[in-house]
Amino acid sequence: ENIDAYYYGSDLQLMRDLTLNESWTNMVAAMKDIGDLSPPEPIVSNVDLSEREGFIETLSLVQRSQLDSNWKRFTRLEGHQQQQIRETAEKVQAQSNADVLLRTMQVYSVWRETIPSELRDKIESDDLDQRREAIKQAIDQTQFAMSKRSSLNLSDDTIERIAFALHQILKQRLQNNEPGATRFVSRLE
Repeated sequence: ENIDAYYYGSDLQLMRDLTLNESWTNMVAAMKDIGDLSPPEPIVSNVDLSEREGFIETLSLVQRSQLDSNWKRFTRLEGHQQQQIRETAEKVQAQSNADVLLRTMQVYSVWRETIPSELRDKIESDDLDQRREAIKQAIDQTQFAMSKRSSLNLSDDTIERIAFALHQILKQRLQNNEPGATRFVSRLE
């Protein structure tokens, strides 16, 4: 059911690092808030194996179709890839924070597709310094892209109010002779 999460999230240390990364957590929350991210809700993974067959019969046609599609994708993988997914799933289930870790893996599997391949490669590398820097860059890029997309939803009236408020703030800072404000204005001239 969580093929992509287990496949792309097999580096549990990376997933733990992301789980503890405040910038990552804030980015994920913002993505959910603006509708950029909706990780899949589990359909059967939380149901005991002995009860799954009966439970699947109660699912809607769409849900059963989704499960069937995931199963077919899984069976088309090479044997060693299937084994890697099974082992990762077992390792995750053995963790005390398995639910949090799996949610991070689900989000990561979606997010990684939105970032440039060079950053993705650095994030998934074994070089921890390179990984940390790449995560920071990728989060910054994602947040900038979200800001651009969400700004498209602003009305003209809202844009005018924001511009007016910023103008008033700059005017006040100039009156107070704040160095940052005077440097900013000198760059505009």
